[in-house]
Amino acid sequence: YLSQDKSDAITGFTGAGLDQARAEMRHLFLVLSYHRHVIGGWIASLRQRQGPQGVSVWGVLGVGVPWLIAGVVFSWVRRRSPAALTALEQRLADDERSERRASPSLQLRALRLLEAVLRPAEWLIFFGVLLRLMPATARGLLEVELLVVVVGWTLGGALIVDAINALAAGADRRVMRATDQIGHLRLRSLRLVGRVVVVFALILLLSGRLVGEGTVYHWVLSTCWVAALPLFLTLVRWWRETVFERVERIRRKSATQAWVLTNRSGWKSFFAAMLAAVQLFALGLYKTIRNWLAGFELTRRAHAYLFKRELDRLASSRASHIARPLSAQALASLSPARSSDAWVGGPLDEPIERLLRSARTGTGGIVAIVGGLGMGKSSLLARLLVDEPSSVSVSGAALCSAERRRAIFERCANGERASGAEAAAPPLILVDDAHALIRPILGGLKAFDEVLAYARTRCESSLWVFAIDGVTWPFLQRARDARPLFDQVIVLAPWTDEQIGDLLTARSSEAGFSPIFDDLIEALPAAADEIEHEEALAEKRAGYFRMIWDYSRGNPAMALAVWSASLAESGEGAVRVRALQAPHATELELLPDAALFILRAVLQIVPATPSAVAHATRLTEEQVENAFRFGQAHGYLVEENASMRVSWTWLRAVVQLLERRHLLVNP
Repeated sequence: YLSQDKSDAITGFTGAGLDQARAEMRHLFLVLSYHRHVIGGWIASLRQRQGPQGVSVWGVLGVGVPWLIAGVVFSWVRRRSPAALTALEQRLADDERSERRASPSLQLRALRLLEAVLRPAEWLIFFGVLLRLMPATARGLLEVELLVVVVGWTLGGALIVDAINALAAGADRRVMRATDQIGHLRLRSLRLVGRVVVVFALILLLSGRLVGEGTVYHWVLSTCWVAALPLFLTLVRWWRETVFERVERIRRKSATQAWVLTNRSGWKSFFAAMLAAVQLFALGLYKTIRNWLAGFELTRRAHAYLFKRELDRLASSRASHIARPLSAQALASLSPARSSDAWVGGPLDEPIERLLRSARTGTGGIVAIVGGLGMGKSSLLARLLVDEPSSVSVSGAALCSAERRRAIFERCANGERASGAEAAAPPLILVDDAHALIRPILGGLKAFDEVLAYARTRCESSLWVFAIDGVTWPFLQRARDARPLFDQVIVLAPWTDEQIGDLLTARSSEAGFSPIFDDLIEALPAAADEIEHEEALAEKRAGYFRMIWDYSRGNPAMALAVWSASLAESGEGAVRVRALQAPHATELELLPDAALFILRAVLQIVPATPSAVAHATRLTEEQVENAFRFGQAHGYLVEENASMRVSWTWLRAVVQLLERRHLLVNP
């Protein structure tokens, strides 16, 4: 209620402020003296035979017995929890090593973080339980409130310090070794900073609780930054030799870093260590923030867009010496339709492990694998067949015929019968291209319903896996939403930019070449050495793979198609990478609505013959054949096995256009 000038005078470092601070301190000591007197009287009453007045023995037992039980449980858990967490961590690590994971899973990282903060977390939980068991009247006492503030901030600060130390040490380091001097120094520094912060926080909280946010509170709040200077000097003294060692390891040193190393000894060494510490901390903070932002998909897509703009600018200002496209053999090796000899880890690994686990335990059931064209449904089923050779694999197109359907049902019922052995149900029955059984016409689900009805009668010990295209899946959901079709639906996730890069690198190696990215690098400084050239190449390689990931939406087949189109052979026979070669979808925008319906039918129907497309679109076969000829002439349709399909190069543009016109829906 005071004016600003009077408030500043009372809470500032003035004569009035000094008088107010003295009054607050007298009030503080008066409050503490009163509570000391009350506690002393209560302790003295305990010595009397009748005990303290108003205190029931049963009330004391009602609080003391639960506290005693909580203490026994806490002691038992505290002795056994480290060994239990270590055993669980070892089991998870062994499982992930058997799965050949490239990095620890989220569960393993969380468990290792829990191991690092176990001790303060246990004490914090124990203190909270004791506080909860205390009567409400006791929790309202000033002494208890002050104890809660002090203990809570102390244990909470220790928990945060241990968590930060574990995160800084890395997820793969479970226990800090005794020889790890940097780890011990880091923990020692974090504890010093944590104690200083907790001390100032307690002073502010206790002064605000006892005498209000008055002069003492504002004095401490306005001067707490002064402690940063001695704290910083102490940390520099501890880290001085480590800072000099890290500056010395920098390959190309700046003028400032060179000056720091020339002053490692003498009276200037402390100032040099201060300057180097600030520089190293700022650089580490920048890298941490950059890596954190890179974890967001929006950031990676923005980087891919800027990288493409940079490549377009570079391509327009530099004459290319690339002579011809890739050879037919190399293009065939990079084709998305070709199955690869090497397996690249990605989003398919987890569904494969889950399905194999269900098949080996004999759980049975009906599972749908849903994914867009090129997302790896056929590769997933082929991998399952390799891991479980006794499984049965059938094609959805073969099931369309009633006669072949009966023969395949017989095979699924008997499995792979050995000579003289009884028939055994196969653990997995894999139906590839199951969307071929679905036609977007009236009565187009008859064949699918018959196959699914048979699968329900044979799924007690066999796991039926249907691979369904994401274009057809929304139609099936709308047509059969009244009843659950599948026990489990697995929607394949898009690949990450790192996984797309691994795939393109592996397929290029299988094709027998190593792509050269030199044409994408801008002119380096004259003083640049070979290491800087390799770093620039690595940066361009990662940026290019991220650009392809962004263009293909994480679809591996689309990524392979645009990757093969963006490679070319030079006159010397080397394979060089050029700017992204993607078709312009302008001419697709000019297509009439009938042609767009035909494109959608080509994506939905297998096989997409003129008669089947005409039946689905209610157009004449002549109109469909004209649209097919036009599409082939412009390259976005190709004929394969007397059926029409969208070319891999144009698939992204076609799907994007149909989605924008609301003719397709993502699964």
